[in-house]
Amino acid sequence: MQDVARRAGVSYQTVSRVLNSPEAVRASTVARVQAAIAEVGYVPNLAARALKTRRSGIIGVIAPRSRLFGPLTTMGAIEIAARAAGMATLITLLEHPSAEAAQAFRLMAEHAVEGIVVVAPEVGMGEAITLVSRAIPTVVVASGVESGERAAVVAVDQQAGARLAVQHLAARGRRRIAHLAGPQTWFDARSRVDGWREAIGELGLDPAGCPLLPGDWRAETAYRVVRDLPGDDLPDAVFAANDEAALGVLTALRERDIRVPEEIAVVGFDDAPGSDFYYPPLTTVRQPFDELGLVAVSILTSPTEPGAAVVRPQLVVRQSS
Repeated sequence: MQDVARRAGVSYQTVSRVLNSPEAVRASTVARVQAAIAEVGYVPNLAARALKTRRSGIIGVIAPRSRLFGPLTTMGAIEIAARAAGMATLITLLEHPSAEAAQAFRLMAEHAVEGIVVVAPEVGMGEAITLVSRAIPTVVVASGVESGERAAVVAVDQQAGARLAVQHLAARGRRRIAHLAGPQTWFDARSRVDGWREAIGELGLDPAGCPLLPGDWRAETAYRVVRDLPGDDLPDAVFAANDEAALGVLTALRERDIRVPEEIAVVGFDDAPGSDFYYPPLTTVRQPFDELGLVAVSILTSPTEPGAAVVRPQLVVRQSS
């Protein structure tokens, strides 16, 4: 900063004000200091700043190690939102949440993070939530989890998304709406089952004609389940728990010479990249991950008391239904 001050012909304090409160400095001076910063290649030392301000400027993110679209996109949205708020992120991924939660907490504490976002799609992440929320302000991104004394909860309304899918199918005359579920160790999968059941009841559909089919998010599992359904009692619609599973459903139906959507309509969940290029293009429930990240970071950096925030999904109608 002394080098920048000499190059710009200003005081050290002026450089500090330009970096921290540029609105309080004359525009011409700001431009001169910024030009000097660019010339000398100055980058603020966050470690030194943290010693002085006692604030690290870091948000911790704890999440399961996953290749799935939802958790990966959620982490990306949180990082982008944190950066927009002038914060850095420290991300740690858990292979075995119960066994690794304590280590993740120590890592966050050692780096003096100002808060933690726990992406908790699975039941096993509960240990991590309990550990970190005792000592560090915490926001949990999960459906079906209650807000605690120190942990706020942010979630996409999974039940509402499932109801949108079923209501859409019923409005197009479908009466036997099967749900190909996700793994029931996942909060989101449980909530989608609950929303599907609620909508079936609200619409007066016969539950006996609306089977719950087991799945695990994967296309290959969904493909096998639908391939092996008996041909004399098929549903007239399948609501798949995610778009990858819906891809497996579409492939199995095509191999069985069952026309989509004429004979069986298909709806997915997520609006994953490429779902509009499935054959036929997939109707799906879009999760607003960018908004989810913004809300999580906003709550974490806000001085208000912890609470809960729910983000609404959106139905995207395409040719598969």
